[in-house]
Amino acid sequence: DHSSNPKENSRIIIEDITPTIYFPEINPFNVRQTPEKIILAWNFERGKDKYQRQEIHEIGKITNKVFLVEGDVMTDVSVSMIGTLNLKAEELTMVDFLLIEHVPNWKTGRRYFGYSDYYDLDSLFYAINNRLSLVDSILDEHAEPLLTLPEGILDENGRVKREKLKMIEVPAGAGSDGKPEYIVWNASLESAFNEIDKLFESLFMVSEISPDALGMGKGLSDSGRALKLKIMRTIAKIARKRLYYDQAIKDVLYKAQVLAKEWKIEINGKKLTKEPVRPDIKWADGLPIDDTEQVETEAKKIDAGLTSTADAIMRIDGVDEQTAEAKAKKIQEEHQINMPTMDLGGKNPFSTPNPKEAPKK
Repeated sequence: DHSSNPKENSRIIIEDITPTIYFPEINPFNVRQTPEKIILAWNFERGKDKYQRQEIHEIGKITNKVFLVEGDVMTDVSVSMIGTLNLKAEELTMVDFLLIEHVPNWKTGRRYFGYSDYYDLDSLFYAINNRLSLVDSILDEHAEPLLTLPEGILDENGRVKREKLKMIEVPAGAGSDGKPEYIVWNASLESAFNEIDKLFESLFMVSEISPDALGMGKGLSDSGRALKLKIMRTIAKIARKRLYYDQAIKDVLYKAQVLAKEWKIEINGKKLTKEPVRPDIKWADGLPIDDTEQVETEAKKIDAGLTSTADAIMRIDGVDEQTAEAKAKKIQEEHQINMPTMDLGGKNPFSTPNPKEAPKK
């Protein structure tokens, strides 16, 4: 967010953009290459007129265009005609990279855009929905069973409507003992429900989501480690998706630092004087923390010399570095052992003589 004068700049804005307006110019010979031009295009209205706004991103500059849309015809109009937009035809970014970072979810080397998480699950969704719908229809159909009556009870002169009473007459000797009874149908839906269970198993397998992650697993997990072993497939999937998000977030934060320095933007009243750096991100797996297991792990790290007490306190208690160091110092003071001074038989100048011991002649 800036003006023509760099000294008047105030802030750096990081925001997400819906993929529906994202149109990069892709290199067909190398789909993994960063596009040299990215167009953001979306429609808007002013009164009865319809327009399309285009924001064209290239290295070092952003070009703004507005088109008047009339059916299938688009006419380029000046950005100044839409006064409420407050746009300039061209803006310099003063940096040598694009300001847009693409997060593809997950992808292969044959395409630039990533795949949806539901890419290979639609057929399973349809099969599960179809089977559940059929079971529901069968149960609805037989929710009100027919009533059988001995022959001759119903009046055939129209005074009783059989379809309203949902009953039928059974001739004598046709297996009826002459008393009214309901026709009960054995649905035999065991095979249908078994198929539904198999479809859900296929859904979990294809989507790489462990049933234990949704509370649908068999048996209980007595520790956090046991739960992690059960949902290993899901954790592996998260790790693959994290590769793209980790790189994108680091790039965005790095670019924000470069922009702030180039445009002399103050952050909390201070200007960036040092070189921008790519941050480190510590990701959590999202699972509930097993406190007992975590304390045991940190204690083993301290004993093995792989971490400090302050770092362990930061991870266990979730406090900042200053608070953790103060707590670690307090713990060290409480456990400090005052070793007594050794008595070397009067030869130690710091030793205290025993008053009960008689001096030697």
